[in-house]
Parts: sequence; C-alpha cells; structure tokens
Amino acid sequence: MEARKVEKVRAEGVEPRDEAAAIRAARFGKLPERVAPADLVEEKPAEAPNDPEFGRNPENDWMIRYSA
Repeated sequence: MEARKVEKVRAEGVEPRDEAAAIRAARFGKLPERVAPADLVEEKPAEAPNDPEFGRNPENDWMIRYSA
C-alpha cells in the first residue's frame, strides 16, 4: 500500500530523499477539500426554558413554611 503511495509521489515529479519522506509527502502533500461554512453549523430548535420556580407555588409556600 505504501509502496503505491511512494510510486505515485515519484510519478508526480517529486523526488524525496528517502522513502519515509515519500510516504509523508503522499499522505500530507495536499490539503483536504474545503468545507463550506454552511456545513459547519448545526441548527436545532431551542428547548423550552427551565421553570425558575421549579414547580413550586410561591403564593402557597408560606403555608408550608409557617404552619406547625
């Protein structure tokens, strides 16, 4: 597999000094394809906000607190 990469690099006119350099050039020689900015953003609907009173009724809370 790597021998094919080396031959491909040599066929493109690049003469690396050693085989490791040829493998690096074959693997990292070109940048990946550009990604569109629209593909980088994920849109999803917002969730309902949390209940600030956590289900408690502050109008009736005094009865629980002060009834003994």
